[in-house]
Parts: sequence; C-alpha cells; structure tokens
Amino acid sequence: GLRSGRALALSLVAELDGVVVGHVAFSRVDISDGSTGWYCLGPLAVTASARGAGVGGRLVREGLARLRAMGGNGGLFAARLAADLLGGDALETQLAAMQALLPGAYYLSFYRGRSLYERGEIEAALAAFDQALAEGPTGEDLPYLYSYKGCCLRDLARWDEAVVALEQGLALDEERPDLHNALGVCAYKTGRHSDAVAHFRRAVALNPVSAIDYANLALNLERLGERDEAIANYEIALGQDPTIEFALERLTGLLTADQEEC
Repeated sequence: GLRSGRALALSLVAELDGVVVGHVAFSRVDISDGSTGWYCLGPLAVTASARGAGVGGRLVREGLARLRAMGGNGGLFAARLAADLLGGDALETQLAAMQALLPGAYYLSFYRGRSLYERGEIEAALAAFDQALAEGPTGEDLPYLYSYKGCCLRDLARWDEAVVALEQGLALDEERPDLHNALGVCAYKTGRHSDAVAHFRRAVALNPVSAIDYANLALNLERLGERDEAIANYEIALGQDPTIEFALERLTGLLTADQEEC
C-alpha cells in the first residue's frame, strides 16, 4: 500500500461530532525527468451523510495549503482532478478557491481557459490562456497552451495571430497532430492550399485514424487540382467516418464529373 511503500505524503481526516466523515490522501509520484516535489491527490472520500456540505473541498484546500508549505506541486494534480470531475460553474468556483491559495499558478488559468473554451466562450478562454502563458508555465506544458491559444484565435478568424501561436507550439513539439490540424485550417482559410496540404499530410502521418484530417487533406488537394489523390483521401476519410458531410458531397461531385467525362 501507500504507507508500506513510503509513497503516502499526507493524510487528513475530517470529523463531525467525533465521527470521521471524510478523508483525503496525497501521495508522492515519480516524474520521468527526475524532478521532485510532485504529489497525486487521491483517494478522496466523504460519507453519504456529509456530502454536499463542503467537506471534500475543505479537505483538499487544507491539503494543498500543507503541500505548498512543504514545497510540493500538488496543486496541479488537484486542478486536473477538479477539471475531470467538475464542469461549468462548479469548476469555476473550485478553481477560484484554488487560485486564492495558489496565486499565479499557471495551470489553474489553463484549466479555466479549457473549461471556457469547451463552453464556447472563446474570448474569455483566450484571455485565460494568455494569463497562463504570463504565469511562467513549465516547458512541457507550453505546446498545450499554444495549441489552445491558437485554436481560440482560429475560431475568432484571427488567422495570422493564430499561425504565430501555433507555430510557437510546433517549435517546441513538432509531433502534435492538433497543431498541424489547426495550422492546416488557417492555411486553407487564407488560400495557402500547399501549406495546408503539408500540415494535413503531417497530421495523418502522426494520427492515421483522424478522418477529419484526411477529409481536409483531400479538400486542399482538390483545390490544387490533384483530383485522383483527393478522391483517394476522401475515400479514406469516409471509410473511417461516413458522417463527414462535406467529404461525401465533394467525393460524389468528383466521381459524377468523372462519369460525365466518360
């Protein structure tokens, strides 16, 4: 177990009238790069009679405060757990409470931005990602932040700014299909079909089961007059996901034109 393996770093209980009604544990984790001071939150448990009274939240906040005093990075794991378990206003409330304990923690701004993005609040999400970038994120998280920032700018049709952010992420991690996908979309929207083809080719090479990237590759090949290759990629896309309407329409149009020529 955690105790016998010396992984347990912190264990707290909550009592009500002398009865234990909640428990949280934080355990040490090993990071592949050898960095220390990282912790994982869990398990977290609250008895049925005490649920809805904020017992779990108070346990987590107390644990974070103690870990912070110990120099740990447990807040990141707690933020990730909150993002996985909560959504909407509940997540906003939890992240705000954590920010009061951990001001300037970039990952809290990141998870807030991700939540806002998923809710379609793109401008607010962009502001949150910019805040996270200004708060000194670790190197391995920068590509994720640039990816989300770039996607926000893409969705706002701010193509040139999106390309700048996405290319910053790509410079840090070239093997991210999400970055190539977003760059491909920006290139398509600005009429740079050759660049779009290059990015979508790389996206499908990195993720061969991404139907939408095959469809986007085909569309740009079609715009460049590469009909046969476009048809082949539309067929791959629809073989993986037959619900991509524009791919079906474009492929039908190309095949119909071929038949009429015959």
